[in-house]
Amino acid sequence: MKSISAKIFIAAAICLIFVLCQATPVHADSVDSSDTAYTYGDMKQDIKELTRAYPDALHYKVFGKSCDGRNIYCLYLGNRKAKKQIFVTADMHAREYINAQLVMQCVEYYCKNYDTGSYIGTAYKDLFHTVCIVIIPMVNPDGVAIATGGPSAINSSKLRKKLESMPVSGGYSNWQANARGVDLNRNFGNYDGTGSGGKYNTSPCYAYYGGSQKYSEPETWAVMTAMDTCKNVKAYLNIHSMGRTIYYSGTDSQKLAACRDLATFIQSINGYSLVDESASTNDHGDLEHYISKTYGKPYVCIETGTSIPVAHWELSGIYSTHQLLFAKVADKYAGTIVKAQ
Repeated sequence: MKSISAKIFIAAAICLIFVLCQATPVHADSVDSSDTAYTYGDMKQDIKELTRAYPDALHYKVFGKSCDGRNIYCLYLGNRKAKKQIFVTADMHAREYINAQLVMQCVEYYCKNYDTGSYIGTAYKDLFHTVCIVIIPMVNPDGVAIATGGPSAINSSKLRKKLESMPVSGGYSNWQANARGVDLNRNFGNYDGTGSGGKYNTSPCYAYYGGSQKYSEPETWAVMTAMDTCKNVKAYLNIHSMGRTIYYSGTDSQKLAACRDLATFIQSINGYSLVDESASTNDHGDLEHYISKTYGKPYVCIETGTSIPVAHWELSGIYSTHQLLFAKVADKYAGTIVKAQ
């Protein structure tokens, strides 16, 4: 009798071990939502951990380096060979570093639920197999280093010396430009400061200087190169701060209608107010005008938070509001779903 009981016990233990081995592993959170100053180092570590833990869901590629030698990471949530893409950029302005943290939290959510989660009946793995979410979570890593740690966070002594001589308003926590004092959202075109709207400076400083010429910055080239590799982007989302606002525009009635449709759709998700910028024809060298001229696809700028820098206590609310943003936008443009094999 004892021998039979022992055999039953051993068999049950073997079955339990087999079941546990077959179960989907549970990973601890990588992105620390309590981190009050989300830096390039934090993001780099999170990317490494997430791509290692979820190789079927997430990949990355480096599209060059910043002025101070930091990688410009581009993430691919889902199928890198998908025939459709949604392109997302964040942290183009240094002091808006909370948006990289937001984006990375969303990425981790989808990774953790990739095989089990779904949106209105479509599994995440199938949705993102059909529409890949392409994300540059931190366009301006040097600027983020300055905004969170001051000039001492810049590795190059030459860059640091020049940086310390540049005008600053509101302290380094208010820094918006890259390490060379160029506002990246004015470096995608030529802007001489004329025309209505938009702030402008004529030399390197904390914000509003467009550079000596368009496309002068390595970060700008990284964004353009990454965009060029995506052959069928259905929508562009540029995440900034602040104001709880969605900006959109179009150079003709058809493009304006497509951008307004996307903006209205996103408003149904986050409840932000809409601002139509199409009345302003002046090219400020921003990403919006570059995308409109180069690709002519729907584009919106989502402005999160109510202050600059965005107070960390706002992150949880911003995240809960935007957690399903990628899935909803992907579903909007997916069409026929191609199931993952």
